[in-house]
Amino acid sequence: MEFARKLIHLITSRMPISCHKKLSFFYAKHACVTIFRTKGLWCALSEIFFHKYIGKNAHQKRKKKLDEIRKKKIITVVFQVWTLAKWKCDSVYKTMAKHPRFQPVIWITDDPSSLPHEKIAMKKKMEDFFSKSDYLCYYAENRKALYQKINPDIIFIQEPYECNYDAVRNILDDDLLGFVCYYVSNSISKSGHTHFLLLSSVFRFVENQAVHNELSKLLCNKGRNLIVIGHPVFDYLREGRCYYQDTNNRWKNYKRGKKKLIWAPHWTITNESFYSNSTFLSICDDMIRIAKKFADKLLIAFKPHPNLYRTLCAHPDWGQERTDEYYKQWATMPNTQVEEGEYRELFWSSDALIHDCGSFIIEYPMVNKPCMYLQRGEGYSDFNEFAKAALNCYTIGKDAEDIEKFIIEQVIGKLDPKKEVRSDFIEQYLSPVGGKTAAENIIESILTFK
Repeated sequence: MEFARKLIHLITSRMPISCHKKLSFFYAKHACVTIFRTKGLWCALSEIFFHKYIGKNAHQKRKKKLDEIRKKKIITVVFQVWTLAKWKCDSVYKTMAKHPRFQPVIWITDDPSSLPHEKIAMKKKMEDFFSKSDYLCYYAENRKALYQKINPDIIFIQEPYECNYDAVRNILDDDLLGFVCYYVSNSISKSGHTHFLLLSSVFRFVENQAVHNELSKLLCNKGRNLIVIGHPVFDYLREGRCYYQDTNNRWKNYKRGKKKLIWAPHWTITNESFYSNSTFLSICDDMIRIAKKFADKLLIAFKPHPNLYRTLCAHPDWGQERTDEYYKQWATMPNTQVEEGEYRELFWSSDALIHDCGSFIIEYPMVNKPCMYLQRGEGYSDFNEFAKAALNCYTIGKDAEDIEKFIIEQVIGKLDPKKEVRSDFIEQYLSPVGGKTAAENIIESILTFK
């Protein structure tokens, strides 16, 4: 079984990028390969011939189990977390903790894609973060270890990629899953939408009706588990406005008059991902030069995607030594800093953002400040309606010359040609669904969803 999984990974990892999309279409229609990797051959055949896990009858069985759970006085909801940078359900946990019907619990587990020393450091960061917030928190290597400590009614997952779910292997027959993606939906590609655990979850929460309509056409389960609630990250960012808009505590060596810029490069520096839009390799040296050039006027926070470090360590032209040295430069220059982990305060206290990530396209316009999206080549073609509308809020850049122009005119010079566009986007796409927070909508769905 393990040999077969490794063989599939070996074959798919060597496919050209054009084949990834075709393969993801196959996964979306049948889901049998993912079921095989997660549950085994017999379960995969059961899905192919009897729709045991994703079909309408399977979903009805989950809803009946949900009805039984609703009869309980206290509903135990477990949130699986393996990196703070992807923890986006803070508002949901806090709202549940105040609700008389819920007992929320944090389940810390290792990120399977991390390097060994990263796992140790991240586990400590998560334990420190959640203990300081007085969250009920357990570390468990896998599902079996978790059940020795607690008996969850619903398990919330946030990661859409099948390769990261060894920890919840064999979860499917016994547990109800809720899915809230750690990033805001920005793509119509089937990669990231078609993982078997997402298709078989009793709840899959999405941001707005536009995303719901697109996914319903895309997925083999016809979107029967989709519920529009907004996104907890919108709650998280809205809440931060009151506390962080006028603070400078997050910024190293802040002096009055200096502008605060975030640079957030994505990790997809090769062509092996379906997204593959990172501009890091082409501008990494220029960004060091720009930081030095504007040292008297600008503070820059280097906020890399959590996967960038390990991707650079594995890159033939980089390796761990060069990667460590590069990160060290950002940590030690007088006007720069490295930011990893949560970013609400960073966003609200900043003056601008430059990035090439996916979710930040939609998240940063909420703070209504100038932003530049760095486009690699012809750009990514599979953005959904939501992301395309968000991109209108951005100045598009392609090289160091564009970045310097943006800094001079919009960061230091205070021009803001996109302000009205951002305000319209916030009103049309980011307003609370039904006048409620995403956390309130999730709780309502658990208690009343039919």
